[in-house]
Amino acid sequence: MEEGNSFRMSGLKILVVRFSAMGDIVLTSPVVRLLKIQLNAEVHFLTKNIFADLWRDNPYLSKIWTIDKDLKEVISALKIEKFDAVIDLHSNLRTISLRFYLWGIPFYHCNKGSLIRWFYVQTGFKPVLQKHIVTRYLETLRSFPVSYDGKGLDFFVSDKETILQQKPYIVLVLGAAHFTKRIPFEKWKQIISSFQTHSLVLIGGKEDVNLGKALEASFENKVINRSGETDILTSALLMKNAELVITGDTGMMHIAAALRKPVVSIWGGTIPEFGWLPFYPEGMNRNKTIQVENLSCRPCSRFGRSECPKKHFRCMNEISASSVYNQGQILLKHNYS
Repeated sequence: MEEGNSFRMSGLKILVVRFSAMGDIVLTSPVVRLLKIQLNAEVHFLTKNIFADLWRDNPYLSKIWTIDKDLKEVISALKIEKFDAVIDLHSNLRTISLRFYLWGIPFYHCNKGSLIRWFYVQTGFKPVLQKHIVTRYLETLRSFPVSYDGKGLDFFVSDKETILQQKPYIVLVLGAAHFTKRIPFEKWKQIISSFQTHSLVLIGGKEDVNLGKALEASFENKVINRSGETDILTSALLMKNAELVITGDTGMMHIAAALRKPVVSIWGGTIPEFGWLPFYPEGMNRNKTIQVENLSCRPCSRFGRSECPKKHFRCMNEISASSVYNQGQILLKHNYS
C-alpha cells in the first residue's frame, strides 16, 4: 500500500531498491520497464556496487546508485534528488531505515512471502506452489496505473564481439552462492559424459576455478573452461550465444531466462515451489526442472546453506545425469532461435 501523501502520476522520479542478490536483481527488471514505458517515469535504481553491471546497458533506467557497505554513502545525494516515490523490493531492516532517511516520500514495500517459506522449512510440510517472486514484485506497483505487459525479464548485453568461435555449444554454470545449490564435481562429470555432440563451456566465479580446472583435465578437448575468467556480462554473452544452459538455482539461471535461453535447472536444497523458477514471457516456457522427488529433508532452507545439514547431500548426489541429458535433448530439438 501507498504510505504517505498521494502524488501526480506523470513525470514521476522513482527510486527502486534491491541490494542483492544477482538473480533477485534481474527478477526486478519488469518493474523498471513498466515504470519507464507505461508511466514515462524517470527511474533510478539503488543496489550494491558489485551488481551495478547488471544494469549497465538497460535503456529503461536513468541512473544507478550503489553502496559498498552503508546507506550513508549515498543518503545526502538521494535527498537532493527529491524522489516522488520509493519502490522497496528488498524489504529488510536496511531498506526500512532508508524510509526514515527519506522521510515524507511515499514508500511501497514488497511482500516477498518470506514467512510462509520459513514455515515450510521449519515444519517439513510439503510446500504448495507459491507466487513467483516477479509476481510479488509487480504487486508492489498496484497503486500505480500500470499493468504487466507479459514480456518477461530484461537483460541487455552487447553482442559486438565474438568471444567464442566454437559452435554449437552448451553452457554449464558451475557456481552458486550457497553449497546446497552447487552441483558436485562427480555429478558434473556424469552430466558432461552424457553430451557427445556439443562443445561444453564452463562458466563460474573465482571460487569455481579449481572445479573448472579439474573438469577440464578430466575431459580433454571436450570442455572449454572459462570459470574465473569472465565477468557477469561476458558470462551472459556466452549464454546468449549458447544452444542450452545447464545450471543450478543461480543468478545466472535468471539471466539465461531473461535472454530467452532454454534452461535445464537443477535443484538441490532449495525448491522451485518457492517461486524462483526461470521466468519467461507469457506463453513461453523453456525450462526443464530436475530435482530429487520425495526427499523429506528438502527444502533445507529458503535460500541455500553452507553445508548439508544431514551430511549426505542426497538432493544433489542423487540427481539423475541421464534425466539432465534427456531433458536437454528435448530442448535442443526445439532449436530455439
